[in-house]
Amino acid sequence: MSSWRIGAVSITRIIEKIDTFPPGLMLPGVTNESVLAHDWLRPDYVTEDGRINLAIQALVVEAPGRLIVVDTCVGNEREGRGNPGWNNLQTRFLQDFAAAGFDRLKVDTVFCTHLHADHVGWNTMKVGDAWVPTFPNARYLMNRKEFEHWAAMREDPRLS
Repeated sequence: MSSWRIGAVSITRIIEKIDTFPPGLMLPGVTNESVLAHDWLRPDYVTEDGRINLAIQALVVEAPGRLIVVDTCVGNEREGRGNPGWNNLQTRFLQDFAAAGFDRLKVDTVFCTHLHADHVGWNTMKVGDAWVPTFPNARYLMNRKEFEHWAAMREDPRLS
């Protein structure tokens, strides 16, 4: 966990998990070997075999009178994710969130930078058989056009 302070604002990084992936998956034409040619990338940004490190993380922003969570990672107990490594997770995200000194009931804003699975997973959590807001006292903010796009996809009968 890392924290930064900018004036009266504090930002804390809560990592859910670290994944690795071959660079060509997101950077067409980039190979493990070409990444390894840049020594300064190891070990923080790439593995010894040239895979890129990807932190699945949330940022908690404390500002005067505000407690904001930016992105909410993958989430536990999810199914049907395109990345099989993100299905049925059992991470310590909420325990780490609390260990960092944060109370999920005191979060007043959740900001979703975009609506990919690794950015919205803890927007809700499973309690019994129901999915409920993880941060029940928060206002959830997201881009309207992106929300409408994904809402339309959900209503597409071809996806049922």
